[in-house]
Amino acid sequence: MGTGSAGLHHLKAIGSIDGVEPTAIPMRSSRLAELEEQGLSTAASLQEAAADGAKIAVVATDTSRHAEDTLYALSQGFDVLVEKPMAVDAAQA
Repeated sequence: MGTGSAGLHHLKAIGSIDGVEPTAIPMRSSRLAELEEQGLSTAASLQEAAADGAKIAVVATDTSRHAEDTLYALSQGFDVLVEKPMAVDAAQA
């Protein structure tokens, strides 16, 4: 989840593993076509990625969304890796 510089870094690293095809989930649907042109598999949502077989999520969205997006991915049954920081402050964490 998230296709900024950190998200693209994770996609590239995961994509280098034999037999693993990561799915890019941009926060803005307008990026779907651009990512597909780069040769990436895409999904418009976490649910769509799950329907395609995804089981692990990398949360690399804006920092202010990390906690919310992580809790959502966990509620959908995903194992999750979160880009640092987990939250913007102790109260959010």
